[in-house]
Amino acid sequence: MTTARPSIVTLGVAALMMSGCDNLVERESSDQSVSSAAGVDGASTFDIVPAERIALQQQARAGDGEAAYKLALFYGMAGGESGVAGDPRDLREEERWLRLSAKAGFEPGRHSLAVKIGPKDCPTARQMMTEIAETSSDPQLSENAQSWLKDDALCK
Repeated sequence: MTTARPSIVTLGVAALMMSGCDNLVERESSDQSVSSAAGVDGASTFDIVPAERIALQQQARAGDGEAAYKLALFYGMAGGESGVAGDPRDLREEERWLRLSAKAGFEPGRHSLAVKIGPKDCPTARQMMTEIAETSSDPQLSENAQSWLKDDALCK
């Protein structure tokens, strides 16, 4: 039986829904990946080797929003270079890469940034989430944004 590789958008939305949980592990098996709840450290979730991280940083700085988003997930969910999820330095890096992703127009990056900044900058987060809910070409992302706005959970 083959398992489809989850898209970066799907993984990002899952990351948002997990809100800090780090028990989702992605293992590579030839060209496929398998996800399972294994209860291991989050670093194995998005294990990015240094050379790959450098390449993603270059792509992100050149305007690739998806590359910036991958870096944000690496720092936010997997604990970045330290491998310890929740490290304040890694959380700052996560926000930095989310801002770059959002600036590049990558919708999942904007969505994740809105969730991240909501508690400290509610008006900006609500504006971003409203734009996503009203204009996103991705129905799942639009529905998720509407849910955040409806439940008023964005600013808490």
